[in-house]
Amino acid sequence: KDSSEGAEDSLSALAIQVCSAKKLTLHLGGLIMQRHTDPKALMGQQELLAILADIATDLLASESAVLRAMKVEAAMQDENAQLHADLARVYVNGAMQRVRNHAENALATFFDGDALREQLAVTHGWLPLPVNTIEVRRRIAVALVEMNGEFPELTI
Repeated sequence: KDSSEGAEDSLSALAIQVCSAKKLTLHLGGLIMQRHTDPKALMGQQELLAILADIATDLLASESAVLRAMKVEAAMQDENAQLHADLARVYVNGAMQRVRNHAENALATFFDGDALREQLAVTHGWLPLPVNTIEVRRRIAVALVEMNGEFPELTI
């Protein structure tokens, strides 16, 4: 199932997309463990382990950004909440693009041809579609200009 199917513009939908992307980390980790069952052989796969670590880091930071924006949204019903939500959306979009790229590189070490296409289709199903962030970035810029470049304090 496409994780962006019926996606709303809400932070809840964004949180669901980040959770769906976590399945990718488990899938890649499982592939690595299946191919390299010997711990010594696994230690020789530093590039693959680095890819997993990079994906996990992007997912953790994405989840943190979304949860923080949700917390701000619950505490404030003003433009600052919108700013935090927009910042989370832009960050998550960039992170998911990096995750997609890392996953493609990792999968290409295990598969080629039709098998690779099949794995990429599965992988892309767990990741949200890229988002047009131009309008969101413009809203962020306008908000920061209106605040004289000072990010609002969080009082939550």
